[in-house]
Amino acid sequence: MELAKKKQQKPKREVTKRQLSRWQQQKKRQRLIFGLGILIIVAALVTVGAGWYITEYQPLHTTVVTVNDASFNMKYYINTLVAMVKVNLPTDTVVPTIQKNELVRQGAEELGIRVSDAEVDEELKNLDLPTSREYRDLVRAEMLTTKLRDEYFEYQVPLLAEQCYILAMLLENEKQATEVRARLEASEDFTELAGELSLEAISQTENGDFGWRLKDLLSDLLKTSIPVDYAFDAQVGVLSQPIYDEETTKSVGYWLIKMSEREEDSDLVHVQAILLGSEEEAQEVKARLETGEDFAALAEELSQHEWSKENGGDIGWSVPGT
Repeated sequence: MELAKKKQQKPKREVTKRQLSRWQQQKKRQRLIFGLGILIIVAALVTVGAGWYITEYQPLHTTVVTVNDASFNMKYYINTLVAMVKVNLPTDTVVPTIQKNELVRQGAEELGIRVSDAEVDEELKNLDLPTSREYRDLVRAEMLTTKLRDEYFEYQVPLLAEQCYILAMLLENEKQATEVRARLEASEDFTELAGELSLEAISQTENGDFGWRLKDLLSDLLKTSIPVDYAFDAQVGVLSQPIYDEETTKSVGYWLIKMSEREEDSDLVHVQAILLGSEEEAQEVKARLETGEDFAALAEELSQHEWSKENGGDIGWSVPGT
């Protein structure tokens, strides 16, 4: 029996230090080249991405409208503009429309009035409109407005309210009011006299004709309720007696001025003053002062000038002409 021949083994190749060093340098160069390649690719991608972000993404995502804590970007603005064109809404009101619709949504939410997504979907289907956010918001706002009117405001605002058609003017004093009343009874024209004589800005501009007005709105307009209360209780066509209105200040008045001190070496003077509503009242107060009544007390009681009233008529030191 023959023994199996032993396989002849090749002698191992010895690697010199110089060869090992060369291989290691080659590997380092390969890794370096590979890394540089990756960096170049990444840099190119970043450049392209940054350009896309700056020119495409960022402008569309910049906030252009804010309503309380809600914000809307340029993309929403553009899409809303397109939607408004499609539904025949004026395109010069895009921003006010976005603001109004969001305020309607927020206000309705606070009142517990809501429109479900299913209701919006049904309305969009009926109108044959896309289902994107901008169309949904336009339709939702319209539906909320209708719901607010029908389910909330219908029970808050009365269908009917009392109104009066009023002619009125504000005059200097009771004496002038009596004289003007006599002229009106002699058939002089109310609007002509009001335009000529009234000291209240609106009645002068409108020649005393306030037209049909609700009571509260007229009181707000005049900033006084005294003539309004009378008018709404008066008979139609009846001219009133002069009515004193302590709530109204006129654009003209009469000053009573007292120089209490003067600096001898300068032009400084210490002044006390009272602003009164009519010449007649000014003459009466002057007579009271001449009988010894206290200037400060009368100023605090009667002056229509806020500073002099609060300070007992004391205007302080001033130079003539200032």
